[in-house]
Amino acid sequence: MPIIRWRPFEELEDIFENFSNGRNGWDLAADVSEDDDNVIVIMHTAGIDPDHVDIKVKEHHLYISGTRKHEEETKDQEFYRKEIRRGSFERIIPLPCTVDGSQAHAQMKDGVLKVLMPKHKGKEGNKISIKKG
Repeated sequence: MPIIRWRPFEELEDIFENFSNGRNGWDLAADVSEDDDNVIVIMHTAGIDPDHVDIKVKEHHLYISGTRKHEEETKDQEFYRKEIRRGSFERIIPLPCTVDGSQAHAQMKDGVLKVLMPKHKGKEGNKISIKKG
């Protein structure tokens, strides 16, 4: 009789693996980069109407939320798979530095959203002198 290895947490591990890969939820991939003057966020948003996307900068985070509308199904159409996520989504993306949200702008072209946020041009910091005694 063969010995079968029992892995009691195998199903639980599969659930967490699928969740982290974004297969069980709304996960829009985003790239965050910076140059000397700006923080840049690029997100793939194919099939999402720009009028249904809200973008806000608050503290050190970029908030992107919106909706991908459900398509009307007809009676003569039979689906075998529906893998495209529809409905509401929200991403909260931590930013590497403070940005000037009032000067930020966004563009959506060919299913790609690009958000450009100028870095805050404040002082690098203040020198603190040490008193003796």
